Amino acid sequence: MRPDLGEVRASIGYPGFVEVRVRTEQLFVNPVPGSLWVRDLDTQEGRVVVGSLESPAGSAQFQAAHAECGAKGIFVIFHTERAPTAQERVKIVDVLRKHVNTDPVAFVLQQETGRAMVELSEADAAQTAAVAVAVLKAVWAWDESPSFTISVNGKDYAVATDFDGIAWQGEVLPC
Repeated sequence: MRPDLGEVRASIGYPGFVEVRVRTEQLFVNPVPGSLWVRDLDTQEGRVVVGSLESPAGSAQFQAAHAECGAKGIFVIFHTERAPTAQERVKIVDVLRKHVNTDPVAFVLQQETGRAMVELSEADAAQTAAVAVAVLKAVWAWDESPSFTISVNGKDYAVATDFDGIAWQGEVLPC
């Protein structure tokens, strides 16, 4: 069993660790009505951030995490039933821009044990995205791999994750 989320630290390609904080609420985005909402973990009730809680029939919602990596934020979007289409990805970025203007968005398009394929809205945040995806896969107990290969915009990053008893850690390793 994995420990609670707690504080997450990640080394993202430069000396020292950068704290990565992830909201403990469950964040969801639905591109069709253009909504962003959170589910309170205690009450299980939804609270609208952008748009409404209503979802048209046939629309898909995607689970999101808003992580803060030092001074830089990043949204990581995981699919629940299927990966978002290119058109849905554009709409999701638009919805998130209404919430936070500048943070890059990482879409996990495919994943399996120890691996994930990610499309990132800003290429300069690739290492941040790789660490965030690997740590979230570990923290949310979807994947207990000792290390991960995260492909961001076609480039592979090897990432190790660990819980040191206080915080989750992730580190980009040489490939």
